[in-house]
Amino acid sequence: MNTHVTLLIAVVGCLAAGDCAGDSPDSTLGDSSKTEKNVEFLRPFLRRADGVYSIFEAAGAGNKKVLQKRLAEGSSVHEADEMGNTPMHLAAAHGKAAMIAYLLRQGADPLAKNSAGKIPLDLALGKKTREACAAGIEARRTQMKVIDSLIAGDKQAVRAAIEQGISPNGVTEDRTSTLLVEAVKQGDVSFVAELIQAGADVNLQPAGGNKEGALIVAAKSGTPEMVRLLLDAGADINMRTASCAYPIQEAIWRNRLPVVKELLPAYKAQNFDTPNSAGNPKPACMAIKRGFAEILQALLEAGLNPNDKLYADEPLLTVAAKTGNKRLVEILLNAGADKKAKDKQGKMAGDYAAADIATLLQ
Repeated sequence: MNTHVTLLIAVVGCLAAGDCAGDSPDSTLGDSSKTEKNVEFLRPFLRRADGVYSIFEAAGAGNKKVLQKRLAEGSSVHEADEMGNTPMHLAAAHGKAAMIAYLLRQGADPLAKNSAGKIPLDLALGKKTREACAAGIEARRTQMKVIDSLIAGDKQAVRAAIEQGISPNGVTEDRTSTLLVEAVKQGDVSFVAELIQAGADVNLQPAGGNKEGALIVAAKSGTPEMVRLLLDAGADINMRTASCAYPIQEAIWRNRLPVVKELLPAYKAQNFDTPNSAGNPKPACMAIKRGFAEILQALLEAGLNPNDKLYADEPLLTVAAKTGNKRLVEILLNAGADKKAKDKQGKMAGDYAAADIATLLQ
């Protein structure tokens, strides 16, 4: 057993022998001297985040309120600390059965392994905690069977399982897909609607692979009707893949104009043309460089500024001129692009254009 886990279990053993042991899922960190003492004692063994209680500390302390706050701030139940422990590992190692149950409802994986190859059940302290972990494992395996049924085309088996109380938010064994994602892949809008009605989370993203949630998959290969259904159900347009691509970028990359048009109204209230932190191309840049004139037109009609600039302070018109695509240049000019806008080198679009395009830029 690795040193980190050994220390944790030793700490848990000490706590179990005193007054601080047991579940306190709804206590607030700092609310009582007992809870504060637990946290202070465990702090050296748990990852911190700039002096605030991390999702791992919240899980280990059985503190639902703080954990919910961390989730709202962007933390994930699938996160792992430097030793590979997820919040569920910490909750199990500290005997927090109620926290285990809550984490499972949030999609935590009871079969996730830490760097020592241990799942939460291996670290579970106390009968109730072991039972909670075991129940989670059983539910997880049942959910995987339901997904297998859907992949095999047996939708009736899926319906029957959900009627029996099986959660529609299961993930595949390799954690690269979900029940809803598999349904979206099959393209049956009415069945996807059934799953959503049954409680499937439209924003559930698998922890493994490229983390492609339902809207990402629909943007890549679905129909406008599928995209509309997911948006109406509350799908997050700012969902990102593991490579940080937005649904709109996935759709543009594949020249899926009908899907792009379905997505654009949802982005209109935001700066949909802002690049993400991973440096994926702006939607307009992507459309121009791939020569997708109709998509560029759709972006402009949705509110794209024709005089927008890219990372190197390069006007869109300059980007279009460099491609040699006359149609793209015409679209931008008709939308009001400034012919005299300069890049960092002090050059205008016409300075880069071929002869037939240069005449348009004079």
